[in-house]
Amino acid sequence: FGWMGVLLDSRLYTLLALLSALAAGGVIGWWVRLARRQTTLYAHEARALAVLGASALLTTLGYLWYNLQFVQHQGRYLFPALIPIGLAFAAGLYHVTSPAGARPASLLLAGGAAILIIRGFITHDPSLFWAALLAGLALVLALQGWWGSRRTQRVMLAAVYAGLWALDWLCLFAFIVPALAG
Repeated sequence: FGWMGVLLDSRLYTLLALLSALAAGGVIGWWVRLARRQTTLYAHEARALAVLGASALLTTLGYLWYNLQFVQHQGRYLFPALIPIGLAFAAGLYHVTSPAGARPASLLLAGGAAILIIRGFITHDPSLFWAALLAGLALVLALQGWWGSRRTQRVMLAAVYAGLWALDWLCLFAFIVPALAG
């Protein structure tokens, strides 16, 4: 299927999975803060959230219904859910980079780094790159959580989105074009 058959370096998939986990954790953290009444929603925000949730739910139900009728597992049927998924991703990153979300996220990342280091000592197969990456992210988020501001949050978000933009170009010219040219 052309470019859809091109596989990337596995480290990129791991990095994107980590970013997605951070965003999902941010959404969960925001929901927890909302449930504890540490933050509130305005009426128009609640309505917009309901519309996005309904859109995601209906798309998922349609996908499941179609695949119960015909066995054809294709992600293209989830395209209408990209808007709520993308907005949830952005909202999750926004919460993780806020001081309230950065503190618990930094603790989780530091714990993940510690687990990788301990696992490396036990198995004699250290994942130093990933442990260092998690520890570095934990440090950045800890600094944001304790001494950060809206300005540093904006810089962090801009860096993430600029990195994703650069990754698009890297994937195109380092993986897709060479695979299709040869």
